[in-house]
Amino acid sequence: MPVKTIDAVSRALRVLDAVSRRQPAGLGELARALDINKSGVQRILHTLHTEGWVAPAADGSGWLLTGRALSVGGRFGDRNGVRERGQQAMREVHAATGETTWLSVLDGRDLIVVAEQTSAHVLRVSFPVGHTGPLGFESAAGTAVLAALSDAAAAERLGASLTTAQRKRLARVRDIGYAVQASAELPLWAAAAPLRTHPGEPTAAVVLAAPRHRLTRPDL
Repeated sequence: MPVKTIDAVSRALRVLDAVSRRQPAGLGELARALDINKSGVQRILHTLHTEGWVAPAADGSGWLLTGRALSVGGRFGDRNGVRERGQQAMREVHAATGETTWLSVLDGRDLIVVAEQTSAHVLRVSFPVGHTGPLGFESAAGTAVLAALSDAAAAERLGASLTTAQRKRLARVRDIGYAVQASAELPLWAAAAPLRTHPGEPTAAVVLAAPRHRLTRPDL
């Protein structure tokens, strides 16, 4: 028998997420965006405030997240020592190149940035902690993680069969150990290598990104 969900908890989480995206978020704005009546949203906000998750803005403009959200979210990626190992690799790559490096951790079909070390150059790439992108071939990190899986497992993660070109690309990445991606809009490179905790189980990717005039493809 499937376990039933708790509607009140679902609504509270929706309100918390909406506050994070719109802060300072007003009561009426939240009610309209979530299609929940104002009194319901007000009770949820009061509960979240009592539990320390949100607080009213000093100027009365709406509701803001508190540091509790960061303290809880900051523990994402700690499992199996992924963050510690990834940050060590980031520091080594950053020291060798002086360019921006970050650690993206796999969460379902998404990759979430959990740590970043930014380049000191004026022109640099930056992906802030918390940035979320889909697992796929559109990024070096996504391609690196997919290449660490079998073709069948990669297709299952993506929810679609791989094309012949995609299979060839994954085979190439497996052969050299990392993926390279060029930005379609900007003259930027990115390279990524998967980080595993168990054989055949990619959990994250260490990524390096830089303008193409500072790093050539052989450098990557």
